[in-house]
Amino acid sequence: MGAISYMEVIIWGTGSWLEPSEEGDYTVYVPALPGCISEGDTLEQALQNIREAIVLYLEPLQEPPVQEGQLVYEVAV
Repeated sequence: MGAISYMEVIIWGTGSWLEPSEEGDYTVYVPALPGCISEGDTLEQALQNIREAIVLYLEPLQEPPVQEGQLVYEVAV
């Protein structure tokens, strides 16, 4: 690989770090989302995979329990 050791990629307003490996594949992680990491054999595949990882990371695992008398509002960001 050339002189590039890493590059920052902006995906959906989130800074993501892209690291090419000596084997030719890519690892991408999002420092703002701990544990959000992916990889791909090509740059395009790595970027698509991290987009999917970000979406899954930000999805709630389940609906929070609502107790009687509690008000719940959805806030989109």
